[in-house]
Amino acid sequence: MKRSIYIFIGCLILVAGVSGQTATPTPATHHVCQDCPVEDAFTTINDALAAAQPGDTINIWGEEVHPPGSGIIYEYNEHLVIDKRITLTCDN
Repeated sequence: MKRSIYIFIGCLILVAGVSGQTATPTPATHHVCQDCPVEDAFTTINDALAAAQPGDTINIWGEEVHPPGSGIIYEYNEHLVIDKRITLTCDN
């Protein structure tokens, strides 16, 4: 009887140790722009929100960068529902 109890307790400790180990994801930065040099950038804020995980940053580019200083301003007219903890920021 004692042997069964010790084995059972050992299994509980092993399972608790394995299940307690969770990898902490590295926060990502998602870029939203119409014409920027960033690969895999989103063209809408909602698409970036859908891809973002809690803790990520969404960086919205507000001005065209090709050619630099062209002064062309992009507007994003979208209805946003932000239902997770993210950082929303803007370049330019």
